Amino acid sequence: MTRANGRSPKVARVRRPRSAASRGIDLADLQARRAGSVPRMLFNAYNVCRDYVLAELAGRGYPDVNMSHAVLLRQIDFQGTSLAELARRAGVSRQAMTKLARQLERLRYVRVQSDAGDRRIRVVRLTAHGLAMAAACIQAYEALERRFERVVGRGRLTTLRVAIRRICESDITPRIQERT
Repeated sequence: MTRANGRSPKVARVRRPRSAASRGIDLADLQARRAGSVPRMLFNAYNVCRDYVLAELAGRGYPDVNMSHAVLLRQIDFQGTSLAELARRAGVSRQAMTKLARQLERLRYVRVQSDAGDRRIRVVRLTAHGLAMAAACIQAYEALERRFERVVGRGRLTTLRVAIRRICESDITPRIQERT
């Protein structure tokens, strides 16, 4: 087929992706390094904790709580916390935190109210239902820690706790900038 100008249309060449080997990548080495990565192991440990705690909460009568909700719930001070402060603590936007707070309000875990001193400030407080769920969550954490202790021993669990605390309090990475 020719065009009006008498030239044949160009046929697009499909490039085949280069293989890992042709790029000089040793997949076995890459897999071994990835599997032994401390950050990856911490993510895997987080997944174990998340799945255990959510299953425990569901078994204790709180099947509607998910990890997004837990991000908000664990940041709320028992006397109440402003939406802006919750967003800062969780490292999310105020809009995202407001959406989560509204979901939890519909589920009766929190109340969102204007601050008595400044009506512009919205404060999130746990309801009685939310406090009961927080207590169940703490019990689930404690049960999980007892299981960890049976697996690795008290001394190693203490060492792990100290190591994680040091990592989190260090200046290895810059602190999350306020996104509100």
